[in-house]
Amino acid sequence: MISSNCHDILVPNVYAFAADVPNPFVAAEHIDGEPLSTLWSRYTENDKLQVVHRIAGIIMDMGEMCFKDI
Repeated sequence: MISSNCHDILVPNVYAFAADVPNPFVAAEHIDGEPLSTLWSRYTENDKLQVVHRIAGIIMDMGEMCFKDI
């Protein structure tokens, strides 16, 4: 749903999941990259501002989505 409405958001494919078992899990596609938490300290203030704007845009795009079921 998200990937079809927000083409610029990387969303891994989910292969399997179980929430109603003693050990809930999600088996999803691996998206290569480094966590933002490991990169943040190396970013300039301008880089950080760009990241914050990008994240805010993603949140706004996702907030406009409607789901008929959850």
